[in-house]
Amino acid sequence: MATFDANTVGSDVSPSYSPVLEIKPQVTTVKMGDGYEQRLHKGLNVAPRIWRLSFDKRNNSVTTNILNFLASSIGGNNGQKAFDWTPPYGLTGKWKCEQWSVTNVSYDLNDISLEFIEVFET
Repeated sequence: MATFDANTVGSDVSPSYSPVLEIKPQVTTVKMGDGYEQRLHKGLNVAPRIWRLSFDKRNNSVTTNILNFLASSIGGNNGQKAFDWTPPYGLTGKWKCEQWSVTNVSYDLNDISLEFIEVFET
């Protein structure tokens, strides 16, 4: 399994300041009479992390390396394969990236936005 890091991607992959972490636990709520309710988790891994990352002001070479990793069969395979990644705070896990965007700010200068979703697999 590939790792989203400088060695594999071939460029600096440190996100810009202000990455966003979203956690939305998967809970089923059953409402009973008289205002009572029961809450149950849906499975074992009920709180996958979602990171929204920005890579601001990256040159075309770095941008191409990141996009190639996400598209390659060794890396993310266009959202189909998971890869290893260590978030800004937290343990290394398995992630997928199903959507990304690139904004060309000026000549040889791009802003990249990625969304990494934690997956649970062997």
